[in-house]
Amino acid sequence: GRMSACAAECSARVFSADEPTQRMCLTALCNALPAAGSAEPLLQVGGHMALLTHLSSASAQLQSQAAMALGHLCRHAPAAKALVSAETLPLLVNLLHSPHPSVLLQVVYAIGVLAAADADAAAAVSSAGAIAPLTTLLVSSSSADVKSHLALTLAHATRGDWRPVFHVGGFHALFDLLAVGSDSVLQDIAATLATLLEDVHQRQALLSDMNKVSALVALLNSPNLATQRHTSAALAALAEEEAAREPLYRQGTLSHIIRSLTASHAAAGGAGPAAADAEARAAARVSMVRVVAAFAADGRYVNGLRIAIQPLVAMVGSAPDAPVVPHAAAALASLSASESNRDALRDAGAPAKMSELLLHADEAVRHVAVRSVAHLGVGPDDAPRFLGAG
Repeated sequence: GRMSACAAECSARVFSADEPTQRMCLTALCNALPAAGSAEPLLQVGGHMALLTHLSSASAQLQSQAAMALGHLCRHAPAAKALVSAETLPLLVNLLHSPHPSVLLQVVYAIGVLAAADADAAAAVSSAGAIAPLTTLLVSSSSADVKSHLALTLAHATRGDWRPVFHVGGFHALFDLLAVGSDSVLQDIAATLATLLEDVHQRQALLSDMNKVSALVALLNSPNLATQRHTSAALAALAEEEAAREPLYRQGTLSHIIRSLTASHAAAGGAGPAAADAEARAAARVSMVRVVAAFAADGRYVNGLRIAIQPLVAMVGSAPDAPVVPHAAAALASLSASESNRDALRDAGAPAKMSELLLHADEAVRHVAVRSVAHLGVGPDDAPRFLGAG
């Protein structure tokens, strides 16, 4: 009760003529508002409107306190609704251009709390034009702390659709978010990148700035399987560009991927994971093998991939209609083109597995099987099958 009395009393005095009194009242409100019962009495006496007038104050300190108080106030659903209808957002968005860091920080906080209220509030934040200045601040800030505040506010406002942020800040903004975002933000950004990089023009735009990609490569180690899957898909698309391979190689992409494939090959004998996990793992594996196949087809890397031969042969020997088979077979066919890989391929049992694929339903798979068998020869046990395949 005392808090709500204090809130009502302070709201009345926020309109006071002298700045020290206003400041004192705003400080008291900032302290009182996080308490659950204090928002209602403030709304009843129109205190939220008093706070709005202070957003236009000439004093940066008053602006900053008013924004902080509004942020606290927005944690109460009725207050958030009242503030959206009171045209609070244009005032807050306008302050995103303030030269005062203390004002910016509290405004970013207030907009984030408001956007978190519900989907309507998030949509109001977007239509008030907040995404562009928030993204510009994200890209221009040098403080990791400020960037993570911005990432949080943008996450509440975009609700998983990061394209508006990309349209303003490009790849730069998305990679900045990878450095500071929460687990769910990383998952959404990885998915956004996977979609964007399916487009050859976007891939070529990224080629001029490949040093940022290390943040994406690091996500291959994410414990979140969905993030791993999207990251592998983004890297598989990128590896199709010849010019992307050397920077990807230098950033350890292949060693990350081969480590994952070898680990999942070793784990394959263990107890099966939950069905959804198994599906996510299988999808990630297809993308990882696509990366290996792109590198195997490139003469610069064909001899550095011997370590991948065993897991690839195991995949080709899995269910013939598994989505990973065409990519694993293509990688093995490329590896067999190099004389120095052939003993390792024979030791791993590649000739037998590849000659089984000579009868595969998919023409592209039959084609790479023929190439592979031509390089590796056919063991005496496989001769009848080879002849049978015509």
